[in-house]
Amino acid sequence: MHLAGEHLPRDVIVVGLRLVINANDGRPEDLERLVAALDGDRDAARAVFGGTILDEDVRSIELTVDGRGDVQPFDPFHVGGSGGRLREERRLVLPGLAACLPDEEDEDLLLRLSGARGLVPVGAATRYEPGEEEYHASGEDLVIERISIEEASLRAVLAMLRRAVPGGGRDQAAEAG
Repeated sequence: MHLAGEHLPRDVIVVGLRLVINANDGRPEDLERLVAALDGDRDAARAVFGGTILDEDVRSIELTVDGRGDVQPFDPFHVGGSGGRLREERRLVLPGLAACLPDEEDEDLLLRLSGARGLVPVGAATRYEPGEEEYHASGEDLVIERISIEEASLRAVLAMLRRAVPGGGRDQAAEAG
């Protein structure tokens, strides 16, 4: 994967890395179902299994950075540069942020990014399935239903939604995390 851009934020690299890993990381239970379907023949299952099991098949991941200026170390697996907690809510109400409700196109992009697990740490078990969130307004409030997201990713999504609103939404989006 190649990411390029002037002043590329570190969090874009983190999300990109998560997307690559999750797109290529098969779930161990998928392989086990295939083994069972082939009457326990693990070799035959491995020969036809289309996925990669990260823990078994990948020895290392290498990131290289080209450009000018200082390169600061950061944790490439976590938005915000360090491990953050998961925010899991059946119904997350963000007071006064209804104006930040994404339009259909932006919501589709957010759901696809979430569904590809770009907004949760690699390997995190989640209560709600990423990509199946629902965004809607309730009066003046923005409501997100069934969300599992890394806390720093939620702050990034809210900051992006605020920028999409003329006038920048309200300052509460920054405080909602």
